Amino acid sequence: MSPLARHPSAVARAWALRACLACAVAACAYGADEAAPLAYAWKKDDLFRYEYAKTIAVTQPDEEGKTGERVTSFSAILILEIKAVTPTGATGTLRFDSPRVVLPPIKYFSSQADDPEDLADKSKAVAHALEGAIKQARWGFTWNSDGALRIDARVPAVLHDWLKEPANAAGWRRRQAEQLAKLIEQDLGLRAQSVDRDIFLCLARQPAADATTCVLHPLRSSPTVASQAGGKAELAFRRQAPAATTAVAVPGLITAQPVQAVLQNVATTDGRAVFDAKRRMLDTLREDYTATVIYTCGGDTLRQQVRVQYNLKRLAPPVAPPE
Repeated sequence: MSPLARHPSAVARAWALRACLACAVAACAYGADEAAPLAYAWKKDDLFRYEYAKTIAVTQPDEEGKTGERVTSFSAILILEIKAVTPTGATGTLRFDSPRVVLPPIKYFSSQADDPEDLADKSKAVAHALEGAIKQARWGFTWNSDGALRIDARVPAVLHDWLKEPANAAGWRRRQAEQLAKLIEQDLGLRAQSVDRDIFLCLARQPAADATTCVLHPLRSSPTVASQAGGKAELAFRRQAPAATTAVAVPGLITAQPVQAVLQNVATTDGRAVFDAKRRMLDTLREDYTATVIYTCGGDTLRQQVRVQYNLKRLAPPVAPPE
């Protein structure tokens, strides 16, 4: 059996985790006769609630060469509480209410069986444990006027503590849980402090050199204004692959030879958002794109398609219809 075939879900989860939180966007393009550039704004004690939903579907061949799909989804009410306003943005607390996690069946590999076994019940137990952990977690943030969120702190501060319940539900060994925490925080860069440009549509250009950006993560293009009337700006954007394809080593896999991954291409099906220019806040965001990733390990090759669907809808303050 190919070393890649033994760990497809681990590779997919690692890619998907990075795909769930770290990205960058560029500046909006405005004509001379259009309104002033859009920017986010807040007041102290503002509270924003968003309907948040993300689905990641990974399509790849199984051990017998048959194409299969594994779907991971996360939905919740995203709540941001503004504690203070600064000249360049705001600080506050972020949390998720009523989270719902759906995981693909966990694959169990046994030396006494020819084929891996899908453990759907264990996947449900892990998903339930993740829901409890997510609901209890709190993130301190700085929200810049361009839409970027800097995660300043997390409670619990130690990721291994946050993963205790999912690790118990999955039956992970302590060393496995520690390796996963290291993978997420060190190799994927998802830690406090970190900057997230994926949750909200950013309206400013990312720095040209950003060491925290993963080359396997497609970047958003510069948003363009499709229309602007009645205090609402409709924006369009797409995901794009890096100009140069760069192979990176995939961490956390126990194989005889290192596993290399390359982001080959990206196709955008949908990328649009509505920005409330009067309230200076994002109303909605819809995104649907597919990325192709090629993994190699020695003479073995695995082609994987990752489809990401993301929806964000403001619930509070209520979204007002265009005038």
